[in-house]
Amino acid sequence: MSNLRTYFKNVVSVCKKGFAYVRAISVLVKATYQRMVGNGIYNVSFIKIGRKWYCEVPGFPKELFEHTLMVGGAAKLLDYHARSGKRIAMKVKITNEENGNMGLVKNSSTSTGGAFYNDLSGSVNEEIWLCPVTLFVLGKYPKNIQILEVCGCMPSKEQLEHILYNAIEYCLKDTRKYIEENIVAEFKKAKSIHHQLDIVEGFAEGIGYKY
Repeated sequence: MSNLRTYFKNVVSVCKKGFAYVRAISVLVKATYQRMVGNGIYNVSFIKIGRKWYCEVPGFPKELFEHTLMVGGAAKLLDYHARSGKRIAMKVKITNEENGNMGLVKNSSTSTGGAFYNDLSGSVNEEIWLCPVTLFVLGKYPKNIQILEVCGCMPSKEQLEHILYNAIEYCLKDTRKYIEENIVAEFKKAKSIHHQLDIVEGFAEGIGYKY
């Protein structure tokens, strides 16, 4: 029964993830449309949960929250600009030409593998990798990303709910895993002790010991 329950839980989880990817298509379409009709200026916000930075993508399914994680050079760049802050907003402009020393210049990119950039400011001494979620924000991997302004900001009510939901979800997963592992361990221990008692009782009865 437990195996069947686990199987159905996995099926439900896979289905929820699948539907989330379908819903994400509308976010990608909106970002692509904005790239074609907009002025190339975007306000992108980031939040730090624990030691990890995440990009806040409007409308992006909360089931895919882990895909917004910023890693490597990108996380270091955010640490540099945020100082000790936990949330920042960047006003950026995407262009085809380099302009100034506050921006990123693309080295290479693939549609599913993200893009690698150099930091013109020199604040990060390594390539900066931007994952495919960039497509859901900027509509493409721009040749140049100019950083026009960086400031701290407070999250909206919707963003707070989104953050809280994911924080609770992660905590529940960790708690559930801890409980399941410990319950299983204690059950195996109790089962082993019960088996040992059966052996002792059988041995005692065999030699005529009464208790």
